[in-house]
Amino acid sequence: MNAIYRIWGRRIVMIVIPLLLVALEWNHPVGFSKNVSQGLGPVAAWWKYLHVFQSFLFGGIAIGAVLLTCNINNFLGLLSKVFLWLFAVCYLVFDSTAGISVGYILETSQQNPHMDQNTINEVVQNLYNDRLIGGRSSYFSLTGSWSWLLGIATAIIAIFINNRQYPLWKLAPPLLLLMISAYSLYVGHYPPYGPIAFGCFAAASLWFEVFRFGPAS
Repeated sequence: MNAIYRIWGRRIVMIVIPLLLVALEWNHPVGFSKNVSQGLGPVAAWWKYLHVFQSFLFGGIAIGAVLLTCNINNFLGLLSKVFLWLFAVCYLVFDSTAGISVGYILETSQQNPHMDQNTINEVVQNLYNDRLIGGRSSYFSLTGSWSWLLGIATAIIAIFINNRQYPLWKLAPPLLLLMISAYSLYVGHYPPYGPIAFGCFAAASLWFEVFRFGPAS
């Protein structure tokens, strides 16, 4: 019974959660960084709740990525896990700031018309562009993106080395899909990159399940 729970738990975090992220990221707004208030004002409530949902799902996919090397505890396996822990921490910090906080401020200002809108617009723009915890170009954002790229890259190498007994036609496809996932999410989680990254991760995980190797061995 415990084995069944482990198997289905793995499938949920490695296949179901990435597919939920594919569906969620299709509606992620883009192209608003130069005027955050104007771009996100009409969808402020959705922007806030989108990032609330993302917080749980990003935590889930971080666990799924760690499971790629669940049976590999050599240097590469441990290094991958460290990078993915850093991804989870940094991505949730910047996503909470640039997502939940920005959405909350915009939504609150819309519900309170007496508030100084020029000040609100400036605060939101500065918060989104903050170099430490803001949007795409902040230190937390960049560290999270690089950590995902390096975490998946080291996992790919570890899986390849640990499964060299399998023929290339079986071993190569999921590793290629993971490469695409690593680079796509490094670029961004907005469309089309986010859906591509999470879709490829789910497809690679499904391949492991079908052929019963790697994390599904």
